Amino acid sequence: MEAFISSNGLMITILVSLAGAMIHWWQKVARGEANAEFMKYWFTETPGYSVGTFGALAGYWFTMWASNSIDATNLPLLLSSAFTFGFAIDSMVSPKAGAK
Repeated sequence: MEAFISSNGLMITILVSLAGAMIHWWQKVARGEANAEFMKYWFTETPGYSVGTFGALAGYWFTMWASNSIDATNLPLLLSSAFTFGFAIDSMVSPKAGAK
């Protein structure tokens, strides 16, 4: 398992952080703050925020790759940190309720 994580750590980080951002969007939909159509929300309603979220996540991914900090990470730490970063970045970048 450690060999799999070491060789695929960046891909795991990318997928799990995107899942964190997706969970934040689902939370906004449940509260009625976002459109239920994901593509419409990201590309029509909030394109600037979407670019900001993706840019911040890409910077996070590049930092993880460039620093080689993923290589010595165990799976629970990798999953929890990537999920938290994805959720937190989307929370910080996304518009607040009622904002346009």
